[in-house]
Amino acid sequence: MKQRPFVSTAILGVAATLTLAGCAGGSSPSSTDGTVSADLAAQIAAVTPEQLEGTTLKVADYHGQCPEATDGVTDLSKGTNQCDTFGILVNAFNASGTGITVERVASADWNDYMVAIDTAFAGRQQADVIEMGGSHLAQYAPRGLLLPVDTEAYGVEIPEFTDAATAAATVGGTQYAIPMDIAAELINVNLDILADADVLDADGSFVPPTSAEEFLELCKTIKEKTGKQPFGLAFVDDMASTWLFMTSVWQQGGDLITADGSAPTVDTAEAQEALQFLNDLIDLGYVNNTADYATSNQDFLNGEVAMVFNGGWEVNNYASQATFDYYATDFPNLWGSPSVLADSDVWTVARNAEDDPVKYRAALEFLKFVTENNGGWVQGTGLIPAVKEVLASDEYRSLPQRANYLATAESNAHMPPPVTNYSALEAALRAGVTNSTLNGVDSADALKEAQAQAETDFGR
Repeated sequence: MKQRPFVSTAILGVAATLTLAGCAGGSSPSSTDGTVSADLAAQIAAVTPEQLEGTTLKVADYHGQCPEATDGVTDLSKGTNQCDTFGILVNAFNASGTGITVERVASADWNDYMVAIDTAFAGRQQADVIEMGGSHLAQYAPRGLLLPVDTEAYGVEIPEFTDAATAAATVGGTQYAIPMDIAAELINVNLDILADADVLDADGSFVPPTSAEEFLELCKTIKEKTGKQPFGLAFVDDMASTWLFMTSVWQQGGDLITADGSAPTVDTAEAQEALQFLNDLIDLGYVNNTADYATSNQDFLNGEVAMVFNGGWEVNNYASQATFDYYATDFPNLWGSPSVLADSDVWTVARNAEDDPVKYRAALEFLKFVTENNGGWVQGTGLIPAVKEVLASDEYRSLPQRANYLATAESNAHMPPPVTNYSALEAALRAGVTNSTLNGVDSADALKEAQAQAETDFGR
């Protein structure tokens, strides 16, 4: 999920007409089931610092390039967003004396990133280390494309991860990635507008609604008393409306796949309720369904929107740019469960044709460094820590706004289902939401069509 505003400056490598299916067993000739032999694990563990000297790692990420803020900078405390914080993190690693050099290979815009990854795998030109959302991990892990991450077997000590982060990096009981954070949706609030609407508590604090009806009533009061737009949400060329739809389904106790993960459950009573909620917001004039991501953000920062549905990755940006009293907190529990859509930025090690233990060990050393600097990463970005010790630390909890969404960090974050064809499910959900909220298709028909699309594509 994740961090959409950033655009990179290069491509990953080969013609876009290629597909992931074209590399059918992946880049590793020794395994197509995702396992690693004891012999290879021992070779990775036996790699010496001298062997690592001079190794270059190609790393694919979706954080963008911002050289004006990162050139020559190695102090992570200077990071203010994902773009500059990750650039500084790479600089710091390259200056750390390991003898390993990280070279970043960029992708297309965030929305096209996984297509670029597929293209690179298909042409066997994949990077050595690849960032992806944990929701996409199951698409790659069982096909022998990724190195299982058994850090103990490889002789690499890495801090302990939170349960949510570990789950995001695991497929079928095997860890295939190193989690970097939890990226969850929040509600971001302009307290000045809510004060003008006279809906704050006596002490000036935000009072979260406890039902969909209360949320709509809150929006009505804000609009009537202030004339401001009550709620902000990206609809056009963005996943935010779909993510709110998914959140609403989960909060009702529903799900989007069967318990065994074998089939989609898109057209349900919970989905109908969730889609009705979105359409009520539109029909009552409480949200602008012509807004894209940039518009949704800018309207909020301009003081025209009271509340906006967006993730922790924007907290630092909002806090630094807002000219009003800004507050970020857990998205309200509107149906009985506090679940909210979340994902994890995870780092994977791509299998290479030679199963080169030196290259693998170099990748693991870089990811160890990334993990050991998890505190700096979440300070610079607003995202939730993946490392258990960092999440529990006073240093993290004392950062601006972070204590306001600890419930999301500790329990509310709900990951997408870990299925190999999640992309097909997500595409069907997005089509259903878009058809109803943007194209005027009756919600029942939109969900029926989305269910049919999901069933057709889910087994592919």
